[in-house]
Amino acid sequence: MLLEKGRAAYYQSSDTASQQTRQLGIAGIAIVWLLSGGLQTSGINLNDTLLKAAICLILALTLDILQYVWKTATFAIWVRLKESEKRLELSERNVDDQEVGDAPSVFLWGVWAFFYLKIMALILGYWWIFSEMFSRINLS
Repeated sequence: MLLEKGRAAYYQSSDTASQQTRQLGIAGIAIVWLLSGGLQTSGINLNDTLLKAAICLILALTLDILQYVWKTATFAIWVRLKESEKRLELSERNVDDQEVGDAPSVFLWGVWAFFYLKIMALILGYWWIFSEMFSRINLS
């Protein structure tokens, strides 16, 4: 397999995982809402387990946004700096076709840290949801 194909496969997989994390996070919040009483006039009754689930799911969605904010900000700054350096070096206005090397690895560490943390938060949120659902099952 060519590196290019391997890279494309993990880009596609990580994109799909991020999309699924978003959808499952929102669905999980809806499940928490339903388990807590939904449209009762007395308000929402979150027990400790459902509160933990809701916090984890909201955290997963927050980490998802932070992953993209981090990636956008760090790469925007890096590209602008490299663009300025190339313009000074080559005395040209358009330097879009110039090679600038790889981005610093610390940028990618942040992206992957947010990626794995959001998935762990989502899994933990669903752990709490299933825990609550199974505690409500009465087999007698």
